[in-house]
Amino acid sequence: MKTPEFNIHNNNDIIKVLSIAKSSLARGFITEIFQLEATLKECIQISLLKEFLEKNERLKSFLTKKDKMLDLEPLALNDNDEILINSIAKRIYDVRCRIVHTKNENNFDNAKSIYPFTKEANLLNCEIELIHYLAKRVLIASSSEFQL
Repeated sequence: MKTPEFNIHNNNDIIKVLSIAKSSLARGFITEIFQLEATLKECIQISLLKEFLEKNERLKSFLTKKDKMLDLEPLALNDNDEILINSIAKRIYDVRCRIVHTKNENNFDNAKSIYPFTKEANLLNCEIELIHYLAKRVLIASSSEFQL
């Protein structure tokens, strides 16, 4: 509704808003991961994302391989667009939760937490690079023309 193209007098725009509201009411709430998936689906052009990854072989290789230390699901670039976006959202959300939510675990050896200055934290460089790219694309997609 914040995009400049949204028109309250356009039935298609209103239907989109109602269908989003209806689907979230059916689930009872909108989860954080659902919000992330919806944002990525709306703002990310898959062709540009794949081009970005193809240009950076190190990043592509890291994100598409199973890493035992971080234990994140690898991205399948050959899947359909929706599956790819959902897997990216899940990966970002998993990293976020391991940084934020698991700090109160008492069993540090078996915890999946990611603490600063650890081997796991050092492996987040590729995750950060992907998130940085996606954040820029979301900002570009949601921007409006500057007018004086």
